[in-house]
Amino acid sequence: MLTHMRRSHLIAAALALTVILGLWLWWNARPEAQANATFARLASAVAAKAPGDLLAQVHPDYPFTAMWPQQLGEAGAALGDSNGAQRELVRRALIYLFQSRRDNAFVLSWKVLSVSPEANGDIAAKVDLAVTAGNDSLLGDSLTGHRFVLRQTSFLGRLDIIGHDPFVIRH
Repeated sequence: MLTHMRRSHLIAAALALTVILGLWLWWNARPEAQANATFARLASAVAAKAPGDLLAQVHPDYPFTAMWPQQLGEAGAALGDSNGAQRELVRRALIYLFQSRRDNAFVLSWKVLSVSPEANGDIAAKVDLAVTAGNDSLLGDSLTGHRFVLRQTSFLGRLDIIGHDPFVIRH
């Protein structure tokens, strides 16, 4: 049987842990933290040569053919609005891309410069981004202050890429 003093200590400890957990969740759910986490997951997927993990950072409503009309070309247009089919086409292209650089793997580096909320609830992030393999750059030039649009996909604040300003991939 717990004494009154011991019971009050347990209640105080439980309250303190609840407050600490709440602060941790609040801190990690901030858009700044989640934007960095999104790009960290992207970098990890690139390092692991894992197309599925890379595509897991792309929002389900991401408009593949609108964002990459030249890369997806006629094949993407033929798929129409079928996001699952477009995603599969991109996954296969990423497999080819990663395998073509088996001996000289890509490295994604990034720095989130700023984040700001948009009227529709999305988050605009200005990001410096480079994808390199040795001295080669997949992006031609690295992206400086490039605008990415991120959308929250979970209660804990996870952000996925829903759009971005256009950029060119060289391969």
